[in-house]
Amino acid sequence: MGGNGLLPAVRDLTEPVIQLWQAVAGNAREPAAIAQFNDLLWCRRVPGAGRHADRAARAYVQLAGTGDIDMRRLEFLLRAWTLTRQINGVELAEQTRVLLAQVADDVITDGPGERPGILLPILAALARGPLRSKKAPLASDPIDVDDLLRRAATVCQHGRTATAVARYRRTRTQDPATLRAIARDEVNAYFRDADTAPSPMVRMARLTTAAQIARDRGLGDLERRAVAGMQSIDMPWQTIAASTEVPAHRIEPFLDLFTRPADWQEAMDEFLESRCPTGDIAVLRALAADTRDDNFLSLILRPVRFADGLPRASAATEADVEKQELAFFAEVRAENYGRLVATGMYRLADRYGIPTEDGLVDYLLTRGARDPALARSLAKAFRHFWHRDIESCLHLATPKFEAAARALLIELDEGIYRAEAANSPGGYPGLYSLLAKLEDIALDESWAYFFTWLLAGPWGANLRNDIAHGLPTPLTPAYAVLVLRAVTLLAVVAGPAPITQIRTGDRRDRDEITALLSNPIGRAPRERGAWLGRAAVTAERLAWRLRVTHLRHTLRRRPRTP
Repeated sequence: MGGNGLLPAVRDLTEPVIQLWQAVAGNAREPAAIAQFNDLLWCRRVPGAGRHADRAARAYVQLAGTGDIDMRRLEFLLRAWTLTRQINGVELAEQTRVLLAQVADDVITDGPGERPGILLPILAALARGPLRSKKAPLASDPIDVDDLLRRAATVCQHGRTATAVARYRRTRTQDPATLRAIARDEVNAYFRDADTAPSPMVRMARLTTAAQIARDRGLGDLERRAVAGMQSIDMPWQTIAASTEVPAHRIEPFLDLFTRPADWQEAMDEFLESRCPTGDIAVLRALAADTRDDNFLSLILRPVRFADGLPRASAATEADVEKQELAFFAEVRAENYGRLVATGMYRLADRYGIPTEDGLVDYLLTRGARDPALARSLAKAFRHFWHRDIESCLHLATPKFEAAARALLIELDEGIYRAEAANSPGGYPGLYSLLAKLEDIALDESWAYFFTWLLAGPWGANLRNDIAHGLPTPLTPAYAVLVLRAVTLLAVVAGPAPITQIRTGDRRDRDEITALLSNPIGRAPRERGAWLGRAAVTAERLAWRLRVTHLRHTLRRRPRTP
């Protein structure tokens, strides 16, 4: 109809071509020629187009005939159905619907499998109902379409087919009990689909969809059944490793920063003044954009992030895919940073000894901390880190980040407390909301992304939520360093006073706080540590190449699954 690179649009053809079509359509005797040329004349809307559409539809029905069910027969019947509805040919339209219903019944009753490519288009057409005539309106549909749809729902072996059938059924009723039965049939089809899954990963995906549909449709019992099935799956995870060698002469100058000064306080300054662990957000976005441009597979195979063996977030939109790619590169950068800085911090303790708790409190208060209680908790967390008690370090330091963020917003005189309402107790908002508020006010975007990725984002490490809910947490020195770095930036570099003092009027000027948040380090990171960024980019590219290579190998070697 609309033309393409090889054929012109029907509307653009010259009159001699139309005359040729008319001659063939008027003299042809074979059903295929009659159908094709009369259909073309109908599309061109020549004079008497309705008559041409009727002749084409009848020829299509004749071509469909009887016999084996195949896509050609379906194509002819559906085109005849379409034409008769366009010209309001009630009698022929009903004849076409009867033939479509017979094909659907054959597929449902004794066809080889559900054959969705044939069944679904027929059910979609039948669900529209019969063509109504103003002269002789039908009292009811002579075809029991609802029964066909119900039977189709019971034989569906694939969830996506069941979802399509359920969609057709919902257009034909408003009865709550019927709609609930339709939803149960749809979810049960996903259970059947999950039972025949070729792998635990596919089973997890099908049960996840079943749980989502059950929740959306208010089927709590089926949602619990689906979730219980998800929890019982033992996922066969595979670790894909990527490595690159960095010469010692590139690493040691950075690590020497933690042991070269005369005292541990000056060495700790290197930690407080270090760059954002995930790097510049603009660089992360550029890396993510390059990945999306080169990786068409991300448009087909949407990534899913798991936590404790269960899916946490699925990239359903382009924005989600971007978040996933940002998180991938952020993870590579942050973990490299964390491992190296953890090594430097352990060397600091070996060189100067582990600072005392009081010594650390005094140090933090002289470097910007204004809340002695917060400084003492942070000092304890540092000592846990140096004693290699990573679990205690993380569990102590992580909640203090939220406390510091909340205190900063109160000092900025931001109304963040949520007053008590009906069935809703009063309280402060969650960490994600606090971070969003700080970023809206002044917080540097790169640091804001690092905080969200590390503590609060479903596409990141999400440490705060995992720790708060007792979920498995990476208890490594690298992640302990990342948390300590995050807390020190808000509690020390931009350190708020205790809330009790803030309430009595001990507030800094708002511009002073926003200046600290917009430029937390106060100057560019040390140039001698700039190689960290270059090494991180090398690792990112290597990791990405390995990931794509592994995926290509998997697609070549693994049997295709639904």
